[in-house]
Amino acid sequence: MTSRDVKASYDKIIAPPAGVISMRKGAYQAVRSSRRRSRTRCGFRLKWPEASFLVSLASPFNWIFKADILAKDIHWYETNVMGTGPFKFVEHVKGSHWIGKKNPDYWDKGRPYLDGYRAIFISSNSAQVAAIRGERAHVQFRASPRRTATRSSPRSDAESPCRRGPWDCVSLVTMNQERKPSTTSAFVAR
Repeated sequence: MTSRDVKASYDKIIAPPAGVISMRKGAYQAVRSSRRRSRTRCGFRLKWPEASFLVSLASPFNWIFKADILAKDIHWYETNVMGTGPFKFVEHVKGSHWIGKKNPDYWDKGRPYLDGYRAIFISSNSAQVAAIRGERAHVQFRASPRRTATRSSPRSDAESPCRRGPWDCVSLVTMNQERKPSTTSAFVAR
């Protein structure tokens, strides 16, 4: 990954080309321009001081794609997976699971410690509890009612792997401003 990739990816977010919708471009209205400073550094010139700009840059949804790929096919990312993270994509079966394997080219040598993972999708709270109790699953990343979380462990509360903590996340509803609204709208909440 180079600054060329970073600039191309942010340019797609901030000022998307025709036919590409960017739900985050509104968060970058303060950006006047972006430029590569070196092979590894990218800079942004702002129209005005904007404290929230750093929060926007830190968003986990600002995926960085290879500039060459975006230049050839701006929609490539819609059906393909790439990245520089600790795991490489293996398989996704909708409604069933997602599999990743250790990335041998990961920048932090010696990591990740796992050879891979299998994420399973279970919508029912009781089925999630059964998967954890049966050691088919080892962690659950969604919030659960406290009584459900404590039932998921075969151990006592003191030994339970279930932990309460802050649920630090963002929920967004983004309206498509590129298209006139219809007379009826539907929202899906999870």
